[in-house]
Amino acid sequence: MVKPARKRLGPEARCSLNFNTRPRMKLHLVRLAKRLGEARFPGIEGFRSYLLTQPEQVDEARMYVLLEGEVVIDLPDKSYLHMRKGEAAHLEEPHLISPVDPSVIAVWKLR
Repeated sequence: MVKPARKRLGPEARCSLNFNTRPRMKLHLVRLAKRLGEARFPGIEGFRSYLLTQPEQVDEARMYVLLEGEVVIDLPDKSYLHMRKGEAAHLEEPHLISPVDPSVIAVWKLR
């Protein structure tokens, strides 16, 4: 018996529905951010991943996970954080985040 071919979705977004549970969604955050500039989960506020190409002044609390590239975060006390792929930072104070090269970063707004 031959099984019918399954319709494949693109690698960037896959969603499966099971009427007994909530919908599930998988996004390739790096690929989408590079192609579209940013990626968000529908209905999820305060989270996004995006392509950081220029310095950005941030005045609110955020948590970061660097998905690709390298960034430097300048803090108000004149210290800094140097982040590489796979590293995370939680910041409550204002800061300046600057990419060393184009970088993809996941961000959660905390308040």
